[in-house]
Amino acid sequence: MSRVRGVRGIVAGMFVIGAATVGFAASAVSAGAGVDGIRCEPPEDGIIVQPAQDGRVASCAQLEVTKVVTGTPAPGTTFDVVVNCVPVGGDGMRPPTDGVSSQQLPQGQTPPFTTTLTFPEGGGTQSVFITRSADCSVTEAPPPGCTLTSIDPVVTQVRQPVMYPVTVTNNCDPPVAVQPAAAVVETPRFTG
Repeated sequence: MSRVRGVRGIVAGMFVIGAATVGFAASAVSAGAGVDGIRCEPPEDGIIVQPAQDGRVASCAQLEVTKVVTGTPAPGTTFDVVVNCVPVGGDGMRPPTDGVSSQQLPQGQTPPFTTTLTFPEGGGTQSVFITRSADCSVTEAPPPGCTLTSIDPVVTQVRQPVMYPVTVTNNCDPPVAVQPAAAVVETPRFTG
């Protein structure tokens, strides 16, 4: 027991993940990811398995949504991608929290929830952090002049505190310049 206390003093900031009669194993966990998954701050109404002493920190899954735009959308076009997550049983998302400061960590969301990610005309990547196991679907109603090419995958089964990529692709036809119609001039006909 005194050996473990001495080691804890030397390796502050590490977790002891196993103890045996021949020794112990420890693993350092970074603020962003590690063996326990992606770190996030739980929502105000979120439930934490064990309250952290130095800050509220939980493991989250990261649904990373990448918007790919081909073609040329009209200037100022935006794309609204809707993420809808519903909880499922068998929660593998909540290992015990730790005392790492929760400042500057992303805010996690607890299912059920729906959130809309708005992307600019050039696309990009945004993330949603999820605090428990869920099935998350991604949908989009494409803006005028664009068509939805694919969503891969449409439904993501979030079961572990790791990163899950989703790609939403649109094809946009270049805006067509409308030319004014040419004026038609008729000469009156007199027959008589």
